[in-house]
Amino acid sequence: MVKIIIQDLSFRYRSVPVLQGLSFNVGRGKTLALLGPNGSGKSTLIKCINKILRPKGRVVMDGDEIHSMHISDVARRIGYVPQSETMGMSMTVFDAVLMGRRVHMGWKPAARDLEIVARVLNDMKIESLAMEDIWELSGGQRQKVFIARALAQEPEVLLLDEPTTSLDLKHQLDTMETVRSLVKRSGISVVMAIHDINLAARYADTVAMIRKGTIYGIGAPIEMFTVQSIRDVYGVEATFLYDTAGNPVIVPVRAAEEQS
Repeated sequence: MVKIIIQDLSFRYRSVPVLQGLSFNVGRGKTLALLGPNGSGKSTLIKCINKILRPKGRVVMDGDEIHSMHISDVARRIGYVPQSETMGMSMTVFDAVLMGRRVHMGWKPAARDLEIVARVLNDMKIESLAMEDIWELSGGQRQKVFIARALAQEPEVLLLDEPTTSLDLKHQLDTMETVRSLVKRSGISVVMAIHDINLAARYADTVAMIRKGTIYGIGAPIEMFTVQSIRDVYGVEATFLYDTAGNPVIVPVRAAEEQS
């Protein structure tokens, strides 16, 4: 079943086109990874889906046009974790994650709100940090807090913009395992912009490869990742291995020669 429909979506910053005529679907309870080099438009696309930017074309979720929805309705249904964030004020990790419940609760959190925050902290394996000041944490720990805050919203769709950039290898795997477990358990849909091709190959159901603001191709990782596609999208020659689950492991070899 389809959760989100992107139809003929285009966006430009002033006179500079960034996204051009993108059309694809995001399945219900599926993870879609957006891949491409820097400047290809991945982060811009995430912001267009979340109504932060207003593109041409359509973004439809369960039949509702997102750009016609009130921002509070968007916030209740879509969780968003940007690449970087400055919350400004000092607060505990628990309170930072509780902010994710703000779209659902009144002036005072109910018992259910507190239970959800406790569960998400446990899911993200940061319950031991609950009373720590968020600005005394490492960058990687803060990133996990921001993801936890988005999960506390209990969104239908989770948008992640480079969710593993600040994380070391172990926490990258922990975070992606948590997201995959959540998708299976709750049926939410995830759209993530990500640099790491091998994490996408392992954890995404579908990958959309973006080149110069257009969709180069979209499909299952095992189908999309080829010597030719890596050369075309990234300008890199690569070879392939396969892990025990049959997922492709891309090994960059050298920069591809420029075609005349």
